[in-house]
Amino acid sequence: MLLSMAIDLRQALTRYAEAVLEDERRSTPETARAREERAGTLCEMTGTSDVVAAIHAATTFLGRRVAGPHGRGRRGGARARTGP
Repeated sequence: MLLSMAIDLRQALTRYAEAVLEDERRSTPETARAREERAGTLCEMTGTSDVVAAIHAATTFLGRRVAGPHGRGRRGGARARTGP
């Protein structure tokens, strides 16, 4: 369950970021509406009422350790770099 929620949150964050970029590139009523819809989705998923709080809640959740398929924890974010 946590893994599917993490995937959904990552997708929602990505879609919001894409909508923001598109709205910043060429703002139209459609791009503004898409941005607001993506923000609303993030707020709904995280139980917040403002997009900044939603982004914070999502990234905090994704940064926590999530049990992998073999019971070992793994980071929800970027992989650690190994080597020199």
